[in-house]
Amino acid sequence: MIKGIPMTKIDDRYHALKQGKKLLEDLCDPGMTPRVPSIVRERAKTVLKHFPKDHELDRIVDNNPELLDTPPHNDKILHIIR
Repeated sequence: MIKGIPMTKIDDRYHALKQGKKLLEDLCDPGMTPRVPSIVRERAKTVLKHFPKDHELDRIVDNNPELLDTPPHNDKILHIIR
């Protein structure tokens, strides 16, 4: 870490949550992860049950971007359109 500058980039936490959700989904799917023990699969299902849905995560970003160190989701859309 450079003094005073965090190493986490602006969208890292947002993408980590999105990728974490994908990992949990993969762990629940025996076709994607055939050798995962059933106890791990069940735990992933339990966590995923309470994990924010994509639209909920986007709403969190829109309303509280400082929580994830991201610009509001609407700003991302406007940037893509431009």
